[in-house]
This record gives sequence, C-alpha cells and structure tokens, in this order.
Amino acid sequence: MDISRDQRTELLASADPESVQRLAEIALSYAFVSESLVVTKKPETGLVMMQVREPVCKERFYLGEIAATRAEVLVNNEKGWAIRLGTDKATVLGAAILDAICEISHVDLSKIQKDVEALCIETARVESISAIHEWNEISPTIVNFEELD
Repeated sequence: MDISRDQRTELLASADPESVQRLAEIALSYAFVSESLVVTKKPETGLVMMQVREPVCKERFYLGEIAATRAEVLVNNEKGWAIRLGTDKATVLGAAILDAICEISHVDLSKIQKDVEALCIETARVESISAIHEWNEISPTIVNFEELD
C-alpha cells in the first residue's frame, strides 16, 4: 500500500502514542537524523473549532472547541509536521519527526520508513474495525418511515 503524505499525517495523528514515540526514538538513533534535527515550532497546545456534519440534512456546524497540539521540525532539510487532539506534546513531536523522516531519500532510513507505513496501515485497520463496531451498535436504532398514499 502506497500512503500519501496527507494520509500518513492523518493516520499518525491517531496512531498509538507509544508506537509513534518508539519509532521516533529509533529514527533519532541515526546520527545524521539527530544532528540535523531542528524544531522549528515546538509542540504547543491550543484550541481548535471542531466541525461536525449533522446526519440528517448533512449540514456542517461547529460543535465547540477542543484541545489540539501541533509541532513542526526540519530533519536533513525536510519539513515534518504533526497535529493531534489532546495535549500529548511528546507524541506530536515524534509524529512530526516521522513525517519528515518519510520524506528523506536515504537508504539507511528505508527500514524505519517501512515501519512508519506499517504503523499507518495498522492504525487505518483499527479505525475501520472501530467504525464497523460503532455502526453495528447504532444501526438497530435507525427508524425507517413509510409514505402513506
């Protein structure tokens, strides 16, 4: 499966925090990675408006504000970026590092890049299963209306 950068950053935003941090630590064990790492925007937490879609009319509206943390880095002159819901600064920084790592063409990084892709695939699988379970729980509550002639 070939994952685009947009898909990767979206999946890293919801990936298992311990896995993200572990892979980022492995990436930083490479000297040329740790020596070239520049944190251009340190992890900072703020509020973002959460927009949802109303299920009947499909209209979007703002539900409220939620906490989110973002970070940006440069690794070997490649920009990495991440944002996650919540206040977990270490995981956001790790995700930004992994995003940058996946954009670097270097033979030594092919293993870690494959590991990041595997984490993204696993995250997508878990999210898909979760969505199926959620749908199975709420589908019995659907009301079907019949028109009277």
